[in-house]
Amino acid sequence: MAEEKGIPQRRVAFLETCFDVFCKNGLENTGLKILLLAQPV
Repeated sequence: MAEEKGIPQRRVAFLETCFDVFCKNGLENTGLKILLLAQPV
């Protein structure tokens, strides 16, 4: 199994931000630039 790296809370915050952006824009309209501009809450 792969070793988990990073801080668990930051990983969760990142995934939640990605999920929120995908819900708002849809998968087809979401690129890395939009994810980069999204700020975790």
